[in-house]
Amino acid sequence: MLRSCDRRGFTLVELVVIILIIAFLVALIIPAVMSAREAARRAACISTIKGIGLALHNYHDTNRCFPPSMLVRPGEQTLSATTPEPGSYNADGNSPGFSWMVLNLPHMEFNGLYKQLDIAKGFPYDGNPENALAAGMICSAVFDKVQIGPAYRCPSYTGTDLAEAPEYAQKPSGISNYVALGATHLASLYSTETRPIGGAEHPNGVIYPGSKTTIKDITDGTSNTLLLCETREQDYAAWIDGTTAAVVGLAEQTKPSFVFDGEKSYYVVKEGVAATINHSGGGKHYLSADDHSGNKPWTFGPSSFHPGVVNHGLADGSAKSVSVKIDPTLYMHLITRAGNEPVNEFHTD
Repeated sequence: MLRSCDRRGFTLVELVVIILIIAFLVALIIPAVMSAREAARRAACISTIKGIGLALHNYHDTNRCFPPSMLVRPGEQTLSATTPEPGSYNADGNSPGFSWMVLNLPHMEFNGLYKQLDIAKGFPYDGNPENALAAGMICSAVFDKVQIGPAYRCPSYTGTDLAEAPEYAQKPSGISNYVALGATHLASLYSTETRPIGGAEHPNGVIYPGSKTTIKDITDGTSNTLLLCETREQDYAAWIDGTTAAVVGLAEQTKPSFVFDGEKSYYVVKEGVAATINHSGGGKHYLSADDHSGNKPWTFGPSSFHPGVVNHGLADGSAKSVSVKIDPTLYMHLITRAGNEPVNEFHTD
């Protein structure tokens, strides 16, 4: 006589338990995978910054100085908080000069593109078709797959390819995710500061408009001085435009409040002054409309899509992730080239 086989399937409760276990495992795995991917992107960004730093040192070896953030021809351009405006061209010559990223192209192995640009006599937005072509193509999605690659693009950046400020509406300009740290604050960057903050001379950074800074000028030490940083800016980050190629380290105010420490013979920032790292959101901007040269709010200065940090390049060619919670005084001291301030805390993090 045949015996019937009693087959038992999953009960509804067991099925629900299995689904919950799978969902729990997925919830554990996905963040770990995302974190690993972001760690890889951050490492790639640091590698990019090191490559830029090496190219800047090659520029220094060739030209006996680091490039200026904006090429300035004496008698033709005025450096101030109001002129020249981003994306502009004036027949009298007071127009934005080419950025340090353009000047650095031969040392990034893009000498062919560099030779196409009219750098000796022209300006980025003077109507020269070669300049206009390069302005829009250097970091755009199409061009970087064809020729340039991620030369000035962070792998974590997810924004637009072209600068979105109104000034660039008719002048397509590719975005760069890297800018120079030209000075501690705006008054220093525009050389209107009269106090010896971060050294007797202003601008007090390394790469700023019209600069010809040498390694010998960096008396604070190249390993103690920040040269460049990331930015997630999408409006005023045109790679070719020198007016927006350098940022500052202290937020909002043209002349932030400082206190002179008589015992240590250097300046510190007053309580309440913020660093510019990821200084945005909630109505805050890196620079206000009154500060910015185009009288438009500039949203992001030093900033990134990396959680909690912004990658920076130092004057010795190295790169390091800097916390968004860095003390504003320490950040100021790292930007100055000859302020003789202590930065030991930076190297012990």
